Amino acid sequence: MIVCLYEDRPTDLAGVKLAILSLARHCPGLKVALTCPAATGEFRAFIARHPQVTLDENAEWVGQGFNVKPLILARLLERHDEVVWLDNDVIVNGDFRQWLTPLTPETVAIAEDPWSYAGGGKERCLAWGLAFGRDLPGPMNTCFLRFTRAHLPLLLAWRNLTRRADYLAAQAKPVYERPVHMLSDQDVITALLASSEFAALPVRMIASGREIIQHHGAGAYTPKWRLRHLFAGFPPLVHAMGVKPWRLKEKATLRDKKGYYTAVYVELSPYVALARAYRAELGEPAPWLNTRTAAGWVCRVGGLFHPALAGLPQSFMHRVLFDAGVLNFEKKRAAEKKAGTTR
Repeated sequence: MIVCLYEDRPTDLAGVKLAILSLARHCPGLKVALTCPAATGEFRAFIARHPQVTLDENAEWVGQGFNVKPLILARLLERHDEVVWLDNDVIVNGDFRQWLTPLTPETVAIAEDPWSYAGGGKERCLAWGLAFGRDLPGPMNTCFLRFTRAHLPLLLAWRNLTRRADYLAAQAKPVYERPVHMLSDQDVITALLASSEFAALPVRMIASGREIIQHHGAGAYTPKWRLRHLFAGFPPLVHAMGVKPWRLKEKATLRDKKGYYTAVYVELSPYVALARAYRAELGEPAPWLNTRTAAGWVCRVGGLFHPALAGLPQSFMHRVLFDAGVLNFEKKRAAEKKAGTTR
């Protein structure tokens, strides 16, 4: 088994460092194949201190964003029997190999999205014009993937759909204007796994909440799971979906209400809480690991400095608004379609 990481943006190397540092701590001995055409001199020096990491600065796929996944995975499977993809905004908090050891070579492992819903796989499958094979919740989340050589046809199909002109045209639009089945690469793989062509492949879902925290807006990390983690501890994976903490360079002010709300959400993030343990090893300034807002301090103190509790009020408010459809654009679309106002 080998873990695959990719980054072509110099602004996001902090996430790669944290993925490598946390993998070394919680999955000792696990090899990492990193493709990073954005590597700087300082970053190369960091990699040199981690002999389990192989650095490839190949710029072949620069600019393809998340659509690079099937390309790199297929390339690595030419040399390895089993490859795990890890997004570089995922921090590791336990040895996830326990999930993968019992799996057959035919089994795909993929993370559950926090906003998945029954019939989401079927909806995406049919929207792509594929023959429907099985119902899967969707969308699934491609922050964590496990593939073997048995999945090369699936990777090829994934690559081909993400090269279609209509999909590429959709990616050029704001996310809220894209068709549901073309929001991102994860909607494509969800459609394929629900299709009759790949319905025979077993799927091992990495459960949102129980096995991975998908921190995408405060409400994605639900009050239910926050209270459970207060006693059980965080699961093996924590994903900083949406806003990347290291991109918040300046202190937010109340004049910018949206920016302030986001800053508080990030400061209370379980990802940031775990990342603080690696501050000294990052080798770079990390002001985003500090609590810089008054609201953030109040919530942390009120939550006894436990991130599951500290973010509970914001999570509850966000979840109420999402369930009401205020923050759920798919629910908004359904209502607009019913009213005949959809563009």
